[in-house]
Amino acid sequence: MKVEEKASIYLAYLDKILAGEDDIGPVKDVEIEKLLLMAKTMISADFSVDSKVRESLRKKLLAQLKEINKSSRFYHKKLTSIRELFVGEKIQIVAEEAPGYYSTDLVIPLHQYSLKPISRGYYFCDITDEQLFFEKIKHILGNDQKEPDDFIKNMLKETPQIRNYAKAPSGLIVDIGILKFEPIVIVKRIVEGKEVTSMVFRTEVLN
Repeated sequence: MKVEEKASIYLAYLDKILAGEDDIGPVKDVEIEKLLLMAKTMISADFSVDSKVRESLRKKLLAQLKEINKSSRFYHKKLTSIRELFVGEKIQIVAEEAPGYYSTDLVIPLHQYSLKPISRGYYFCDITDEQLFFEKIKHILGNDQKEPDDFIKNMLKETPQIRNYAKAPSGLIVDIGILKFEPIVIVKRIVEGKEVTSMVFRTEVLN
C-alpha cells in the first residue's frame, strides 16, 4: 500500500474517532492500526494523569503524523484525465482512436449509485460500475472540459480523502431517476478505507 493511500485511510478512520464512534470497523493495515491506537489513547486520556506521560504520548503521535505529512502531505491533489482516472494509467491514443467533439448532450442513465451531500447544494455521486460508465462516456472525452468553481476548488484542496480528480466533459448529463445533473469534476476518494470514484455536481432539487 502506498504511503499516500495509508495517510488518507488513516485520516478517514481518525475522523470517525474524533466524531465519537467507538466501533470504527476492522483495520487491515498494521501500521495504520498502531497509529489509530495511539490516537485513541491520546483522545481518551485522562488529563489528570502524570504530565510526563501525556507529553510522551503527544510527542509520539505528532512524530508519526509528521512523518506521514513529510512523505506525502496526505495527497498531492493531482489533476488528471478522465481516461487515466478510470483506467489507472496513461495510454497513448492513436489518431483513429482519439475521441472527437460530441455536439449534442449525452444522457447516461445511472441505476446503481450512492449520493452524499457535501455542502451548499453540492453532492458526491458514487459510480458503482466504473468500467461500464467509462465505456459510455469515452467517445465524448474530446469535448471541452467543465471549469470547477471556487467552492469545488477549495473542496479539492481541503479534502485529504480526495486523491486525484479530472474535469468532466461538457455535454455529459447523468440521469439517476430522481433528477438529472451535469458533473463538474470526477474524483477518486477514500471512503471507509476503500477507493471510490465519484462525480461532483450541484443541484437545488435535493435541498
